[in-house]
Amino acid sequence: MIILLTIGYERTSDEIVDYFLFYNKKYIRINCDTLKDSNSFYFGYKLNENLSKIKVNSKEINLDEKKVIWNRRISRRTFIDRFLDKKIDFENSRLFSQFVFKDWESFLKIFVNRLSKNTFWFDYPFVKEDKIDVLLLAQKNGLTIPETIITNSLEEINYKEYITKPLSSTTGFKHGNKFYSTYTTIVKKVKHKFLPSLLQKRIDKRYEVRTFYLDGECYSMAIFSQNDKQTEVDFRRYNYKKPNRNIPYKLPHYMEDNIRKLMNDLDLKTGSIDIIKGKDDIYYFLEVNPVGQFGMTSKPCNYNLEKKVFEKLIQYEQNF
Repeated sequence: MIILLTIGYERTSDEIVDYFLFYNKKYIRINCDTLKDSNSFYFGYKLNENLSKIKVNSKEINLDEKKVIWNRRISRRTFIDRFLDKKIDFENSRLFSQFVFKDWESFLKIFVNRLSKNTFWFDYPFVKEDKIDVLLLAQKNGLTIPETIITNSLEEINYKEYITKPLSSTTGFKHGNKFYSTYTTIVKKVKHKFLPSLLQKRIDKRYEVRTFYLDGECYSMAIFSQNDKQTEVDFRRYNYKKPNRNIPYKLPHYMEDNIRKLMNDLDLKTGSIDIIKGKDDIYYFLEVNPVGQFGMTSKPCNYNLEKKVFEKLIQYEQNF
């Protein structure tokens, strides 16, 4: 049995489903973000008897059967304003939202745990290591990371230009009809007091490299983001009128070997990795996103990664 653990609208998942349909292979797709609103979803877990029953689209999943589960994405930020009384004040609205998100995340962990019986994960959804752990592991495995400090004071900063980014994952904010996201940013002005923040020396770059790692293989793409003021610090500030030039790229063998060692330590079979090639000809590792987008690498470079993921899932199911 192959299960695709994903969300309702996710283009990569849709394209992989197309391969299952084309080759007439069986699969179960679970859109985790819509479970809470679905009348055809049932979950029951009797703790005293350690018995579970899960139905998706009114069809019961045989938890004793061998399963290969591809974790594409299990959560999406949703706005719950529609459930709130319009008279509720901001502080209570914030607390209620935090409570709902935290409780749903707790349920998802229980749900994943019950699915895990007789399961080969590709990959397990709840990675233990955070961004800082990953940077330290990358350095341990021979990858160079930018000069990095977490501090609430500028006294120890001895480089001319530096950037800041969130200590955890990025997030987005909705205000009116607009959506705002957090980006890597050059620090230009700092208040006398600020919360402990992640600061890194700004790398004078030749280009960026986005690598999709798939079970031991590295599929890389060079992004010439430095040629555009809008994208030179963070290529995710996409310039849709004049997009960055993207080309297939081959990392040196030692870089791919070190990436394999890192991914093995993280127990990950897939992930999107961000790297900067500096003008000093050093490759700087930035981060790995276990559920990062890879369509942006697959299509410009003709890697056809969606089919490769499909083939891996079939291969693991046959060999399980």
